[in-house]
Amino acid sequence: MSPLDPGRWARLEPLLDRLLAEEPAARPALLDDPAVVPADLRVDLVRLLAASDGDGSPLDGDVVAWGAPLYADDPAAAADDGVPDRVGRYRVERLLGRGGMGSVHLAVRDDGAYRQEVALKILRRGLDTDEILARFRRERQILAALDHPGIARLIDGGATADGRPFLVMEHVEGVPLTDYAAGARLTQRTRVGLLIQACDAVGYAQRHLVVHRDLKPANILVTGAGDVKLLDFGVAKLLSDEAPGGDELRTLTGEGTRLLTPAYAAPEQLSGEPVTTATDVFALGILLQEVLTGWHPRVAGGPLRPLDGELATIVAKATSEEPDRRYASAVELGDDLRRWTAGDPVLARPATVGYRLRKFVRRRRAEIAVAAVVLAVLLAGLAGTTWQARRASREAARAGEVTDFLVDLFDAADPDAVAGADPTARDLLRRGSERIAGQLDGDPDTRIRLLAVLGDLHMKLGDYDAARPLLAEVLADRRARGDAADVRSALYRLAVADIRLSAYDRADSLLTLALAMPAERDDDPETANMLSDMAVLKSNQDDFAAAVALFERSLAMHERLYGPRDLQTIEVQSNYGVHLVENDRVAEGVAKSRLVLAARRAVLPADHTSIAVALHNLAFALAMEDSFAAAEQLYRESIAMRRRLYPEGHPDLAHSLRQLGNMITDQGRLAAAESLLVESAAMNDRFFRGPHMFTAFTWNEMAVVAYRRGDFDRAAEGFGEALAVFEGLLDDDHGILLQVENNRAGSLRRAGRLAEAEAHYIHLLDRRARRGDKADPLGARDLLDAGWTFRQRGNLARAVPVLREAWERRQGDPKATDLGRAEAGHELGLALAGRGESAEARRLLRAAWPVYEAELAPDDERLAALRADLARLGADD
Repeated sequence: MSPLDPGRWARLEPLLDRLLAEEPAARPALLDDPAVVPADLRVDLVRLLAASDGDGSPLDGDVVAWGAPLYADDPAAAADDGVPDRVGRYRVERLLGRGGMGSVHLAVRDDGAYRQEVALKILRRGLDTDEILARFRRERQILAALDHPGIARLIDGGATADGRPFLVMEHVEGVPLTDYAAGARLTQRTRVGLLIQACDAVGYAQRHLVVHRDLKPANILVTGAGDVKLLDFGVAKLLSDEAPGGDELRTLTGEGTRLLTPAYAAPEQLSGEPVTTATDVFALGILLQEVLTGWHPRVAGGPLRPLDGELATIVAKATSEEPDRRYASAVELGDDLRRWTAGDPVLARPATVGYRLRKFVRRRRAEIAVAAVVLAVLLAGLAGTTWQARRASREAARAGEVTDFLVDLFDAADPDAVAGADPTARDLLRRGSERIAGQLDGDPDTRIRLLAVLGDLHMKLGDYDAARPLLAEVLADRRARGDAADVRSALYRLAVADIRLSAYDRADSLLTLALAMPAERDDDPETANMLSDMAVLKSNQDDFAAAVALFERSLAMHERLYGPRDLQTIEVQSNYGVHLVENDRVAEGVAKSRLVLAARRAVLPADHTSIAVALHNLAFALAMEDSFAAAEQLYRESIAMRRRLYPEGHPDLAHSLRQLGNMITDQGRLAAAESLLVESAAMNDRFFRGPHMFTAFTWNEMAVVAYRRGDFDRAAEGFGEALAVFEGLLDDDHGILLQVENNRAGSLRRAGRLAEAEAHYIHLLDRRARRGDKADPLGARDLLDAGWTFRQRGNLARAVPVLREAWERRQGDPKATDLGRAEAGHELGLALAGRGESAEARRLLRAAWPVYEAELAPDDERLAALRADLARLGADD
């Protein structure tokens, strides 16, 4: 094939476009028609059609039939490959496909070590030169180091007995990406999710200095589980790489031609210019458009499905003719697709008028030279429009101020400035927040926009203390300007920060104000999100009924807006599931948590913060139904993922550590639990400047460990510290306050500090009385302990009603044991006897005796105590 210089490609491109628009069966006649295809271009077009057909990579698919005229003079390509029955440790089973570079076979490793199905790719004769073999050995090690779930792994490699190199790859059962998208009824968001998976895999390789260079549907398979797998990753680089100091001008010549698929090739590949990571981005952009619309932009016709405006902008940026105007890497493209998925602003922007004019000028230099004379005359009559120049000047000044701010911010990372320290993203954001006031005073609009961005970034990093003042200033600015929609959004963002800071009363006021303001339409996406966050808030405020009603409203609105399987709808299901588990509807919560995890895994990359949340929530739900082994596995998976994804000490990581520590405390694994809780507490101390629920919960769990060890004084101190924090954050009758104060009272009771214990029991029972119809966080055991303390202190007026309630609960509880009922009767009988109500006391003690005698060992002290109590009351006859 002749070298594809720009002039030759200019002749080929329109013909290739026309042929690609035809059905495959109609192409041979057109190729044979000299009026359509000049004779000197026919072989080139056959090659390009064979490569662009999408049925195989250089080592995949059967392109020999298409390429028969091309390879008629190439016996090595046209003849049977002569592949032996066994290649090294692998037994060849059957042919999977054949291409111009060689053949692909299903093979099995059966050397006795283990059995494994693989894809065996044997390069054809003619590629076994010393140069290629040397490159093969060098690059094989690089490719073997690519360990990503979205990349078909390179397992092995070597040379056959006759010297031909081969590769052994993971065998993937799947269908090409575009076939999967065409054959399945997928939502737009799910289609984007497939491309995000592909971007993650390509981005991983790019970070390891590997560029694919031949991304196309046949090299991107989707498994039955919806997982994306990239094939032949790095093979194109391996086979077309130049010697040190060389360039890549052979990409479209000789052997390099067969490493290129024109339908997905970037302009720089077609013109022989250097290939970069942006080259892969171009192919991913073409694939994104094809998967979303059902239409290849290089084929005549039009899209089968419309393309969302922001997605169209993302596609346009990814497929820009100029590499430096594309996303710099697959990671950047994937991140922008995630922003679209999350409903956040995307980085891609439509091409400006100036950019389009510059492109036009480059294409029409001669015409522009003439038009410039006319334009000069016209401009003389447009002096009145100089306001545009002033506006442009203001925009330039604004851009300069932002640039100065960012340069100053990142100067903070200069080693000379930080004296050897390594500032984190959190450090830089905090410094930026501190400096923004002084640097952008002259441009309040830009300053407020930057404050909002910095506030959102602080929230994503879990630095809620730093986010709040920024978001509060944004709200003040919005209120001063008077735009109702902006005020509503700013109220909502600040309320979310307060929820994260456990400032529930403040958050309630802000969210109530925001929801009272009119929305832009009935089913407003922001309103749907507000309802979900208000439901979370009401759940945290111990208002179960209100939370359920809000979750149901939010869920219904999300389903109308996005559908039941959309990730935004799934987010509501996630929060709703946790709420149900916390309020004893565990089976429902487990079901929702399983649904959430499955839905997120179907569309998100394996490592993703939303998947870490789903793992954590399902673990919590399973622990509540006593499935401890499964729960621990999921907790540890979530913790490992959060360590990989989050900045050090992130509150969500601390939360997972605490929850796992809490669960294994209940299993008696106190040393392991304490280690987790100490780490969690240290993270909370670093992250939160003031009192926070996470901090108090961790102190409470550490006190539980001390209690289990029998260190009741230390436990009482820890529960007291937790209680003080909770009292500053929650309403006085909140269930958490009752639980923690009960923990403190119980520790004091066990430590023998009965006067202090009594005071706490009196206080918590008064709190309990103020709860009204809310669920009671105290159980019969808690009431028995309180009643025992009152009786020991001689406070029988309080002891009798509390103990009677405990006894009645156990009598009516089908799960209560006979021994538990007898113990409650024994304790109530003693309190009644103290008040002189001997008849009922004797009846209760006599009822307890046969149960004690049947259930307890003869030397059990409870049996001896009851015998003595019966004798004292004269009831031992």
